[in-house]
Amino acid sequence: MQVLKTVCLLVLMMTHTTTSSLVTEGNLVVQSSNNFSNNVYMHLIKSGGNVLYCPISAHVLLSLVYLGAKGKTAHEMKIALQIKYSDKVLKNSYKKILNGIHHSTLNIVIRIYSKIGVKVKPDFISTSQNYFASYFQEVDFTKRKETAQLINTFVQDQTKDTIKDFVKADSLHNALNMILVNAAHFKSDWIFSFSKAVEGDFYVSKTQKVIVEMMNTGKTCDFKSSSTLNSKLVRIHFKNLSYSMIIVLPNKIDGLCEVELKLQNQINEIFHGYSTRVVNISIPKFKIETEINLLSVLKYLGMKLLFSTEANLSGLLYDPTLVDRVLQKTYIDVNEYGVDVAASTLISVEFYSGIFEQETFVADHPFLFFITFENLIIFQGRFVKPN
Repeated sequence: MQVLKTVCLLVLMMTHTTTSSLVTEGNLVVQSSNNFSNNVYMHLIKSGGNVLYCPISAHVLLSLVYLGAKGKTAHEMKIALQIKYSDKVLKNSYKKILNGIHHSTLNIVIRIYSKIGVKVKPDFISTSQNYFASYFQEVDFTKRKETAQLINTFVQDQTKDTIKDFVKADSLHNALNMILVNAAHFKSDWIFSFSKAVEGDFYVSKTQKVIVEMMNTGKTCDFKSSSTLNSKLVRIHFKNLSYSMIIVLPNKIDGLCEVELKLQNQINEIFHGYSTRVVNISIPKFKIETEINLLSVLKYLGMKLLFSTEANLSGLLYDPTLVDRVLQKTYIDVNEYGVDVAASTLISVEFYSGIFEQETFVADHPFLFFITFENLIIFQGRFVKPN
């Protein structure tokens, strides 16, 4: 049975324009993506409310475009994407990461739709296919309905029918040279099950509370109390142990903004310093769905030329081109169902409960959450109130 399902779709559209005049390679890219993730997140939370987005989806697709950028455009992208190493390291690292992902749990797919007759640089095609496992397809953007249906069918298939009709036919036009689509789909069971959700209080603020469905369990998992963040953290693994959900719960009901500011330059704090505890966990059952145009965020981070007539993407296409839109749609469903723990495992848990210290983790006020593959942030968000 499904316990957590997240889906992300990123679409990057390129338009023709006429110009007027850590230790290992993989860890370096992981750190870049995580830092980029937090920088984007700090901009997204300005609008308030729940937040959900998929940083790896954005970073991998923009990194691919960066490899086709030149001059000042490439320089701006390199800084914004936190790339502090050679292009060779970037390509080899993403090849390792994308090959290392367990596709039965997390599936990340890139498809590139180019306009019929537009010449794509051979080196870019080679890089896309050999390092990013991309698939190219020529389309006629003047046939709006057919092309939109083609793209939407691909997205719907890759996201297991979760995202439908994302690309609108009226958003397509003949000036488009290329559309890059990245679909990411994550689905997994918890390593242990939660009890059936029951109603409980959730404090939206110190003075306001609402009723939500709370999921409860008491099992051994990774726990830490962070004085740096003034928070409690739990890391709950999924059936595939390479993946986990990290929840950062401020000690104060109104402490979310304070924690977010502290994490801005200390994102690695969420990965280290845990110890095994028996933790009585209570978290809300929730769903979040978002649709974001990342263009303003990326401009804020310094990618300005990419979206102007001065964009230099000469390593990608022969024709002058700029990026028109960067859209992301993301969905998450967190519920109590998971893998039933076998009797032998339950016995082991009961045995260990006498050895490990016990902790209580009640997420009854706003918190942050991360879905990670090892130390790579796949999804990042905040839950501040029920929809």
